Amino acid sequence: AILCLGAPLTATLLAGLASLRMERTAGAVGAVIPGWDAVEELGGIDTIHLNASELFTPESAQLKDIRIFKGGRIDKAILYAASTFNQGCDTLRGLFREIIENRTDILLPVKDLERRPGLGFAGWCDNNPILIGTRALMEQEGVTLPEKDYEDRHTQFGEYQLLYLAVSGSLYAMFVIRYVGGKNAARCLNTLQRENIRLMVSCQDPSLTADKIEAAYHLPQGMVTVLRGEQDAALAPWLTYTADADCCMIHLKGLVSLVGGLRAAERAQTGELFGTAIQKASVWFSVVVGLLLVYAGSIGTLSLAVVLMYQAAWSALGIAAAAMKQNA
Repeated sequence: AILCLGAPLTATLLAGLASLRMERTAGAVGAVIPGWDAVEELGGIDTIHLNASELFTPESAQLKDIRIFKGGRIDKAILYAASTFNQGCDTLRGLFREIIENRTDILLPVKDLERRPGLGFAGWCDNNPILIGTRALMEQEGVTLPEKDYEDRHTQFGEYQLLYLAVSGSLYAMFVIRYVGGKNAARCLNTLQRENIRLMVSCQDPSLTADKIEAAYHLPQGMVTVLRGEQDAALAPWLTYTADADCCMIHLKGLVSLVGGLRAAERAQTGELFGTAIQKASVWFSVVVGLLLVYAGSIGTLSLAVVLMYQAAWSALGIAAAAMKQNA
């Protein structure tokens, strides 16, 4: 009888019920977590990798201003930039496609496009050598630039980003860009921040730095690391699909799905641990009750119905508490 009192009926149920609730929650956001081993593995994650396009959609990038320099034409400047970004920059591709009303047929071919990590792009467009990128890129290539005070006025002293366009070695245009954080991405990043999960972001836009991403989403300094060039190349083998790779989660809907799956796994583990704590308490309580009954000499009076009701009460408490903790 004492053994029956001390062995909780829910010992094999808590993890299973937590997994069932987890799969329903994860499935609602397009994620699948294959088993409890995967839940425990996900619980140890402290860094995730994203592409910048998952944080900034075409609606997130805003063109605040275009400055044309001597000899330049605004339509040509937009066309040069749209043609280059269409091939080489996922975060600005959508913005410039909207500017040209998605008329991709008018885009110019960009030959020998070269990405300069953290600096910008170089190539040939309309039979002219072009450069699009940061002030550092232009200075590196010997392009004459306006004074820093001019930049500060147009960037609202660092609030906006600047990208310069140079054609045939001469400054042609300056694009003033602002990134605004999206609501869905902001909610996801707030969840990651609460879980102390850092971000590694692959980004082709030279104007988008870790500081800019953190400012756009009000994240603490140091939470975001932007990967460029060699860093991206070093990570690439780990991101390549392999048929026999171990898997702890499949997600199908970008950042929302990824974070939703991580959150579902974390809640499942929390709920299961809380339920297990109640089970342990029930075991110790049962030992105390059993010893008291032995001391009183009434252990033999326990009926099967009493033991079952006792177990049912603890089972209901453990299952309900685990579910409430998981759904909190």
